[in-house]
Amino acid sequence: MAYYDSNGKITIDEIAANGDIAKINQALPSLENAKNALEHLLEQGSSSKGETGAAVVEKTQELIKMLNTLINALEETKGCISKTVKHYQKLDQEVKASIQAFGLD
Repeated sequence: MAYYDSNGKITIDEIAANGDIAKINQALPSLENAKNALEHLLEQGSSSKGETGAAVVEKTQELIKMLNTLINALEETKGCISKTVKHYQKLDQEVKASIQAFGLD
């Protein structure tokens, strides 16, 4: 669910955002494990002779590249989520301070 501020910009639900970060943190080790397994397979495929070994190496390299892209995207997503949460926490504090300064609390 999206929340909008007075300017029509989408804001963020801190609890949901932290939940998303937790899910990403849970997924990352599995992706790293998969990447490590593929790197091991790449080593084995490199030592194989013939077309099968070459095919294993080619496909494994593609999969490792895809996993690296996914891992990097998830890390970047975590950073963006955290940055956005911090931004809105700062705005909330500024609004709270303004309200208190005018005695409206």
